[in-house]
Amino acid sequence: MPTDTRTPPRDDRAARRALGWAAAAATAIFVAGFLVGYGSISQVPGPLQATAGAGQDHDGSFGSILVRNLGAAALLYGGVLTGGLLTGTSLALLSAYVGATAKIGVLNVGAAAVAGAAGWYAGLEFLGCLVAAAAGLHPLAAALTGRRHGLLRTYLTALPASLGVFALAVVLLLAAAGIEAVLIARR
Repeated sequence: MPTDTRTPPRDDRAARRALGWAAAAATAIFVAGFLVGYGSISQVPGPLQATAGAGQDHDGSFGSILVRNLGAAALLYGGVLTGGLLTGTSLALLSAYVGATAKIGVLNVGAAAVAGAAGWYAGLEFLGCLVAAAAGLHPLAAALTGRRHGLLRTYLTALPASLGVFALAVVLLLAAAGIEAVLIARR
């Protein structure tokens, strides 16, 4: 039995290729969902104008922002347990919500104001969510693109690498939550 536990270069390339496919799929799902959500709003609903900010689900503290963001990331990463199904579904719904919310913001205050208010942290949040989704899709992409060792074995072998990618998503979301909390506190 070999004692060398290093990953052979061919397996490294296959893992990177699978991660690339997972990231591309996550990006495509996000863009499609965002466009659907953005296009679904043509005007700001009247009752929404009168209740702006009333439905906020957190107090603006670092902890509450982080809990909300990490909950979304965990849901996006959940695809590792469901063959990517939970990741794809939750990413499509999240991105449609983000698109609709962005459109409402643009209609209410304009694109420049939305970018100015949320631009400092929203990009990191979106990137963190995309990275979490890519992590959730990585084992599936690995199994579909590199079946050299069998579908199930390849899927299971990709789990540790997907966890490492998810850790990167958590770091991005930590940074975004910190920036968002500071900006909210300065208002």
